[in-house]
Amino acid sequence: MNHLTTATTFSLVSLALGLAAPAAGRATAPTLAYAAPVEIFYNASSPGDGQFGHRLVATGSPTMFEAAGLPPGATLDAATGWIYGTRNAPGIYDVAVRATNADGVGTATARLAIHATATGVMSSRGTFHTGQGFTFTVRYNAPVQVTGAPTLALVVGAAAAPKFKSATYVSGSGTTELVFRYVVTASDLDLDGVQLLPSAPLGGTICDASGLTAVSSLPLRHFVSGIKIVSAVTAGSPALLSPLQPAVLQQ
Repeated sequence: MNHLTTATTFSLVSLALGLAAPAAGRATAPTLAYAAPVEIFYNASSPGDGQFGHRLVATGSPTMFEAAGLPPGATLDAATGWIYGTRNAPGIYDVAVRATNADGVGTATARLAIHATATGVMSSRGTFHTGQGFTFTVRYNAPVQVTGAPTLALVVGAAAAPKFKSATYVSGSGTTELVFRYVVTASDLDLDGVQLLPSAPLGGTICDASGLTAVSSLPLRHFVSGIKIVSAVTAGSPALLSPLQPAVLQQ
């Protein structure tokens, strides 16, 4: 009777495992994984921030990439998998992507979520008194919807003793321009110009048509206000300019 030695038994087991498993170093088709959207934001006050770059990442050392359904104006480098495009095209884009190597093709859907952003701010101009109101108009790069009552942060008063105030949202939901208004109180005084802080409107929500929240900043690199406040109305006070003649503060 023949008996297998221990060494022979180990050899047969190793051979069986080797036949059942892929050969060492054998290539496989690429795999692309996208479990969450790629969030893309645009800071309009940052020079050069208007363009984005996103690289498709896949296993298996792909030699070619393809994409369908890219945002307007976006392009794909087929050799490297880099997608380049503008941040100024808000919306949700489900991009069908493919990665190819000698062993096959991997596919996936990459969701690119480009958030709307404020691109300019205008204000009333002139000298205002107690009970009078002035407005700020924030311009977005896509129509936006407003829920709740967002406000803009203002600084009223001399630099040595500033008072933080809020301009309240009054109109514009569903359009590209939102209007905020502040009414002068008896304690307000600002002879060198009201300042608008570059923070996003607080309270409520501002979203584009796809439901993405707008970028949380205003495009203000410099703020030169045309708004002065003299709390009491006095004889010979300067006439107010029409609110229909806004000054573009930053765009």
